[in-house]
Amino acid sequence: MTRFNQLGKLMVVMGILFVLGAGFAFYKIQEGYDSLQALSAAQNVVLKYNEQGQLLDRGKPEAAQKITRLLTED
Repeated sequence: MTRFNQLGKLMVVMGILFVLGAGFAFYKIQEGYDSLQALSAAQNVVLKYNEQGQLLDRGKPEAAQKITRLLTED
């Protein structure tokens, strides 16, 4: 076998492993998303936004600033 032949086979194996790893990562991400959706549904969590797209807490965007800060900075 030549070196290029061995290198080609190694690259094919590594490519297959990469695709399998990406598929597994996608599967785990979808599993986490489904889990979050189920948890939110079980706890009856509904986020509300105003016309400008700001998160509302009890109808006020100012009250939701603490929530937004926790989500973005923590």
